[in-house]
Amino acid sequence: MVKLSLTSLPEKRVNILRSISQKRYELLLFAASIYATALAAQEILHERSIPDLARAGSESSEILLKHWKQGNVVVLVRHVERCDHSDAPCLNDANGITERAVEVAQRLGSDFKSMGLEETDIYSSSLTRAVQTSAYMFNADVPRLDWLFDCKEGFRNQIAQQKRAHRNLILVTHSECMNRLEESLELPSYRTPKYGASLFLKLADPQMEPEMVGILNASDWSDLLSELDGRRFPTHSFRQ
Repeated sequence: MVKLSLTSLPEKRVNILRSISQKRYELLLFAASIYATALAAQEILHERSIPDLARAGSESSEILLKHWKQGNVVVLVRHVERCDHSDAPCLNDANGITERAVEVAQRLGSDFKSMGLEETDIYSSSLTRAVQTSAYMFNADVPRLDWLFDCKEGFRNQIAQQKRAHRNLILVTHSECMNRLEESLELPSYRTPKYGASLFLKLADPQMEPEMVGILNASDWSDLLSELDGRRFPTHSFRQ
């Protein structure tokens, strides 16, 4: 069997092969560039439509605080780390959260307490990982709602019906439900919220459309709270 190499081929054919290889390489680079540009554009669009409250500045923090004190805020909180998607030890039930997620949930609850919970209604999905998250967040057996995991087309309306006037509403739920709400508001929802992320919306009137305030990851609360002056909370102080 005769093995051929580029040096054994006519020069013209060698040049053609090299030209084809070069064009393929350039095409791959072009495709990679287009893909990277599309991802960057998605990130920018998501950031503009759903502000990151840890980085949006004091104005966004002030807006959130104003609505919170008026009892006009709805918060969707994703459960903390689920055990069946992790190599970390389970708390107990494999359908629940991991051992290391307990501290995250407790810290998240402490952060919400810093905002003040006197005028707040709290509910949880009935799935184990959400039940455990809410229990460690608020040190209580939080009332459960099936529609917080079985979020269908009427999800946004169910939230509006659950919201009481002049009372904030915290819903411990799942990433799919958070994405569904974003889609119903015609916002980009390609990005899965992180474990423990909180999606804040303004809803003063159940008959009106919810207004997006922003999203906050569990690890970023200190950045938000540092933007707020403790004097604005006459009966609460921030977690040190």
